[in-house]
Amino acid sequence: DYGIFVDFDEAVHRDSNVYGSIHFAKINDTYLYTFELGDELLYKYDILNDDTEYIGGNLHLELNVGFKDVIYSELTQVICHNYTLDIELFRMHTDNDDEITLHQIGKTTIPLDTTLLGYHQYAFDISISDFFSYPEDQEEFIRTIMRGTSNDLYVRINSSIVNCYVDGHLFKGMYAHELVSASMQIQTAQSQLLFNDDEVDTPYILISQDDVVLTKVEAGSYLFGSNALLYDFNFILNKLRTDSTILYNNTDYTFDYDSKTITLNGVYRDYSGYIFANISYKAFEWQSGSISTLEPITVSFN
Repeated sequence: DYGIFVDFDEAVHRDSNVYGSIHFAKINDTYLYTFELGDELLYKYDILNDDTEYIGGNLHLELNVGFKDVIYSELTQVICHNYTLDIELFRMHTDNDDEITLHQIGKTTIPLDTTLLGYHQYAFDISISDFFSYPEDQEEFIRTIMRGTSNDLYVRINSSIVNCYVDGHLFKGMYAHELVSASMQIQTAQSQLLFNDDEVDTPYILISQDDVVLTKVEAGSYLFGSNALLYDFNFILNKLRTDSTILYNNTDYTFDYDSKTITLNGVYRDYSGYIFANISYKAFEWQSGSISTLEPITVSFN
């Protein structure tokens, strides 16, 4: 005696299956058969000196998409034939009067799993070449990220679900789309490390920590414990010593960086059992192939 009921103009046999459709929203009292949600990203960095440097690139996306808060019917009763992620690249040009124009560079469509309509995470590594239908599209993309232009790369990401049917009397759910992370990697013939247009030799900030006490694992084996380290950055081992003697790499010890373990060579009887290290962290290191991150455009509504 509870819920929403449908009155049919003509009698329906009690053994027949009754199909319903998912309605997402109304515009002027008209139900829509399609629904899409999206994000916009802006890549504001000019990284190429000329058009001969570009070799290739990838766009990496992680996002959550699907139905949440489903009631009345199960998602196994929902049939969907068109469930996609559409990604468009644009050249955004700003003229001297701050007027902005968009020119589409290219578009690619990725089918989403129609058997997994529930809200869950997707991860994609998309080749930039997938956006190009003609050679001119790649030339347009290169001009967008070249120095000396008033262009920015504008990225539009939309997930859409179209023409869904429910094998049941009623379905209610919330379709959601959330971009978790986005990054772009560009491969060039040559690279420069620049900070505020000044070339730099070291792609990280050195932070020192002296007299780090290593943890003894077993006889002759010591570990850089997480409790002794101030940061989680990669580090350089500058000096290793006992309480009275400096130890030398490959002569007195070997260092396994992956496990952060020191193994002593030989037997040491002239120290108290403690090993000390001076290290330098490679703080905020620029990773190979990572130039910058894509920044979301934030829009506020009153």
